[in-house]
Amino acid sequence: MKLTLKSAIAATALLLAAPVSAASLSTGFSGANGSSGNMFDISVGSSNLTLTDLQVHIDQAITTTVSFWYRDGSYVGNENSSSGWTLWDSAALDGAGVTNPTGWDIADLMLNANSTYGIYIHDNNSAIGYANAVSQGLVAAQNADLTIFSGIGRSLNADPFAAVTHGARTWEGTMTYTTTPAVPLPASGLLLVAGAGALAGLRRRK
Repeated sequence: MKLTLKSAIAATALLLAAPVSAASLSTGFSGANGSSGNMFDISVGSSNLTLTDLQVHIDQAITTTVSFWYRDGSYVGNENSSSGWTLWDSAALDGAGVTNPTGWDIADLMLNANSTYGIYIHDNNSAIGYANAVSQGLVAAQNADLTIFSGIGRSLNADPFAAVTHGARTWEGTMTYTTTPAVPLPASGLLLVAGAGALAGLRRRK
């Protein structure tokens, strides 16, 4: 079979393309407590994950600005400094009120398989509903792709990292995401990549 540059690239693309599936994980919307936000950890399973949407618990029927921060590794020990944290997205959201989810089409965030991330969700109106927890670091929700742990509550403050901590609390919300298996490129794919590069070099020398 004659291998052209176009067919080599197409075959390589097929090998590189991994199946993508969408799913979600929720901790519920009990409305038992609340303040201005939560810090908590998530743990990604054996597949790469892209966070695409959130449902947050805004327990008042108001418009409030909500910010989403994340960091590599746990939030524990990093509560009072923005160092190492990334402000990933911020939006003015119209709250759906107590026990109701408020949707947020967050900027897509790629998270690596077998990794832990600290998450900080904070608003500017003390309108974040959350639940009391027995202690930090307990499993709040879990499936094969993702684990959400209990963390802490945070008070209202213009500087989110100067906010007061409110003991052990569980973030209330839903994370919607897609997964892509973290599979290394097979040897056949590597050969096709090399072949495509060689063909490209030959064509350039004409």
